[in-house]
Amino acid sequence: MAMKNSKHITFTALALVITAAVSFGSTAFSQGGYPPPTGLTATTQSVGSGQIKLAWVKPSSNAVIGYNIYRDGAYLDYVIGGGTLSYYDGDLPPSAAYDYFVKAVYLGVAEADLPASNIVSAVSPAYCTSGPAYCVGNNPFVAGLGRTIVDLKGKKLDANRHQSEIFTVSLPAGRYQVYVRTFDAFPLRYQNPQSNERWFVKLSSGGREVAQTNLTIDLLDHLNEMGSTQVIETELVLTEPVNKIQAVHAGVVNGGSFDDVGTSAVMFVNMDEAGGCELVINKSANKTEVAPGDVITYTITVANEGTENCTGGGNYIYDYLPSQVIYVSETESSGMGFLGYYEDGHYVRFNAYSPLVPGEEVVATITVQVRTDIPESSCDGEPGDDDDGGSDFSNIVYVTNNEYGARSMNVYSNSVATLCDADPEPDPIIDTTVVPSPNPSYPGGSVTWTATPFGECPGPFSYSWTGDDGLTGSTASINHIYNNPGSYDATIIVSAPGCEPITKISPTPAIINPRNLSDITCEPSPKTAAVNQQVVWTAAPNPDGDYTYNWSGDSGLSGSAKTVKKSYSSPGIYRARVNVEGVGNSRCDSTVNVKINPNFQEI
Repeated sequence: MAMKNSKHITFTALALVITAAVSFGSTAFSQGGYPPPTGLTATTQSVGSGQIKLAWVKPSSNAVIGYNIYRDGAYLDYVIGGGTLSYYDGDLPPSAAYDYFVKAVYLGVAEADLPASNIVSAVSPAYCTSGPAYCVGNNPFVAGLGRTIVDLKGKKLDANRHQSEIFTVSLPAGRYQVYVRTFDAFPLRYQNPQSNERWFVKLSSGGREVAQTNLTIDLLDHLNEMGSTQVIETELVLTEPVNKIQAVHAGVVNGGSFDDVGTSAVMFVNMDEAGGCELVINKSANKTEVAPGDVITYTITVANEGTENCTGGGNYIYDYLPSQVIYVSETESSGMGFLGYYEDGHYVRFNAYSPLVPGEEVVATITVQVRTDIPESSCDGEPGDDDDGGSDFSNIVYVTNNEYGARSMNVYSNSVATLCDADPEPDPIIDTTVVPSPNPSYPGGSVTWTATPFGECPGPFSYSWTGDDGLTGSTASINHIYNNPGSYDATIIVSAPGCEPITKISPTPAIINPRNLSDITCEPSPKTAAVNQQVVWTAAPNPDGDYTYNWSGDSGLSGSAKTVKKSYSSPGIYRARVNVEGVGNSRCDSTVNVKINPNFQEI
């Protein structure tokens, strides 16, 4: 305690010198348009978070490009943008006292001459030690219906400690969203990058593993990431209850290094019980492999899968673009606003201003171009050494709003991986056969066109048909009825992902011949029948097809179909006649007799 007091006395003296210098400098810089930040506050965050929140008021000058953060008189970190007015100092030991001030950064102004804010003091939060109920109530996560929150006590996972202690929970079977709060626990994070600052949650019951979550997103290098809250599961299905959880370093499952990463808390949201706003974000790209100069279109979809509106003063979407691409343009759906591309930071920002009602989604697209000057090692056509699927570059987008802890919680999308190849192999070639059947055919008959792809392309294939007589279709086989004689062509475009599409005209057209009758026969069944037994008369034209039929015969036989039915009440020989008319005024007659035997018994 004496040491701590001595520290404050020493720093107080230092602060007087700094304050005097700043007071003098502020006047000069204020006159020159370089005022300092004002109203700096330091707020101790929730139990178990290990962090202190700093907030300040933006200087009146529009020339501010960022802020330097100082803790106990020493430089701590830099935040980008004059509109960034808060900072989370994390990975702090419990119950430790610190002093802070902030300097506004102006382009071309030396650090020593930068104007500084007022000095504030704060004490880091203690870890939760009073039982589960107290821990839940004071966790950085927002308590609510269907939410189970577990304080992980800010424990670090590294090469010496791969797993956390085991924590007791009570999770019934069901569907869950899983949130985690994580931080960079590497002391030299400002100087040295680390590529595997990731972890996951293992869930068990009675000592038996039930499920594992996805990995957290790898933390950005050279930044203090305390306060990074991520959604790592949008729908984790538990088929049975869970009573134990444990945080596990990613190196256990992916064989990577055990870079230092901190675990603050985990929250399980029962999707069958919870209400409120529930944001889900997804990202896709129209290409998985590119060459320098190629254009990529990213599509971002944000949806509210909760039971209440997502408002929060706006739903903010941030997309930090890969360094290998250049921003070109964007589009957004109704209800979204484009806030701009920020060259300093290389990110794009949107805001869904209107409340997202349950079930509603909004869509934005970002068009980028792959740089033409990227190093060969970054575009060699071989999988890279990243943690997101082994491609040369990847991209993740996130969304946040005030309902997520005053925008302190981010919902991350899937990672979109892109393989860059400066000298790509030619796309596999598609070839196809195009066949009509039957061929030739006749007016009014159905002709089936079939495309059969072959070659190097594995598919799956997409089809686009066009042709004479209004032929269209989008499947491998299509049917079309031609009502007039003639010769009809068809054109098919066959395409598939990663393959060179082909356009092919049918080498053999569909031939539709006039239907000219050459012959017709008709037969009764049976040829010998009993009194009052039904006889079926059937016409058989040559060639077969759609014709007009006219039956006549003894005992009032008549009909206009290909077949007619008749029974006879007395014995005798009965005659039937059919007249058939076809295309081209073709006409044929056929006559046949049937014998009605009074003593005939059908077997």
